[in-house]
Amino acid sequence: MLKTELTQGNYGIALIVETWFTEQHIDSVISVSNYTLFRRDRLNRKGGGVCAYVRNDITCCYCQPVVHKPNASCTDNLEILWLECNYVGITYYIACCYHPPRPRYDNSAFIEALSADIDAINLRHGHAIIIIAGDFNQLNTEFLVTDYGLIQTVDQPTHGDNFLDKVFVNLPDVFTATVFKSVIKTKHLAIVLSSATAAAPQLQATRRKIRLYDLRCHHIDKLRYYLGVCDWSDLLSSNDVSFIYDQFVIRLTQLMKFCVPIKTVTLGYKDPNFVTPLVKLLLRKRYRLRRQGRNNEASQLAMQINDMIAHNRQNNLAKLVDAGSKQLWAAVRKTAGQSHSNTNLHQHSPDNMNAFFANVATNTSYDCRAVMQYFSTGADTTGCALPN
Repeated sequence: MLKTELTQGNYGIALIVETWFTEQHIDSVISVSNYTLFRRDRLNRKGGGVCAYVRNDITCCYCQPVVHKPNASCTDNLEILWLECNYVGITYYIACCYHPPRPRYDNSAFIEALSADIDAINLRHGHAIIIIAGDFNQLNTEFLVTDYGLIQTVDQPTHGDNFLDKVFVNLPDVFTATVFKSVIKTKHLAIVLSSATAAAPQLQATRRKIRLYDLRCHHIDKLRYYLGVCDWSDLLSSNDVSFIYDQFVIRLTQLMKFCVPIKTVTLGYKDPNFVTPLVKLLLRKRYRLRRQGRNNEASQLAMQINDMIAHNRQNNLAKLVDAGSKQLWAAVRKTAGQSHSNTNLHQHSPDNMNAFFANVATNTSYDCRAVMQYFSTGADTTGCALPN
C-alpha cells in the first residue's frame, strides 16, 4: 500500500509514524524503489517508531542538531527523527515526531529536546526551511508557535474529530497542507505538504500505455441495443466470406468505440503487479477529486482502492499455492525489491553459513523464520529474538 501511494504520487519525502519497526525489519525488506529509508525505531518495547522515505534525487542525511540535550537520560525514548535535506539548492531541516498517548517520559522532556534542536538549527543555518511534522496526540504544541514563530498548516481533523497529526513550517506563505484519505489502511488521514516554488522533476522510466474499456452495465446495454438495430443485410447478401468478415470486424469496432468509452492508462516499470490498469485509473481519479476539493468522494474512492489492492494481492498469493521453489523465491525477491542477481547464497562464505546454522541449532528460541529471513535478505539474524 505504501509503495503504491509513494510511486503514484511521486512524493519527495514521506514521513511515517508508528512504524512498529524492530531490528527484525531490515531495510532491504521494507525498502521502496527509488527511495532511501531513514528510521528511528522505538527501543526496548514494541510499537511506536518513526521513519522517512526520501526520493533518491534529494540529497539527505541524518541530522542531530544537539548532541547533549536536557534530560539526557530519557532522550533515547524520544521519537524524533531529524533529517537535513538539500533540493534544488535549498536546505531543509525536517523532523518526524511521534509523541505517544502514554509516554515513558515527562512531556517537558519532549518539548525541551525539540526546542533545543530548533535553537541549534537557527544558530547554524538561520535561512534554512524548517518542517516539523508528526503525531503529537495531546501534547501542547503552542511553544512552536509562540517561541519559534512556526505555523501549523493542517486545518482539518486527522483522526475522527481530533487534530492529532500536525505540520509546522517557518514559511507558511510557501507551503500548503492537504488532508486526504490514503490507500493505506489506517484510522489516521494522510497529509500532503506541497510547495509552489519547487516542482519535482519527472522520472525517466520505461512506460507502457494500456487501453481500458469502461464495461459498466449501461455501456454494455447500449452496445447490445445498437448491435440489435444495426442493418446487416448488405453483409448477408454477399457470397465473399473474406469481405463479410472484414466488414463485420470494421462495423463491430465502430460500434464498440461509439458505445463503450476507452480510457488510456500508463503503467510504469516500477508499478507493482497488484496495481492493475483499473487501480491506476482510480488512483488518477482520486487525485483529480482531491485537486477539486471533493475530499469526501476521494476518501470513499480510497477505501475502494484499498479493497481492490488487497483482493489483487490475495489473488497473486493464491497463485503460488502450487508453485515450485523457483517461483516462490522469485516472488520473495520481487516483494523485497531484489533482482535475481542479488541472490544471497553467493554472498556468504561457508564458515559464516556454518556459524549461523550452528547458532540456530543450539538456540532455545529457534524459529524457522530466522532461516527464511537469512536467505531472503542476506541479514545475519544471529541473536535476534524473533516474534512468536
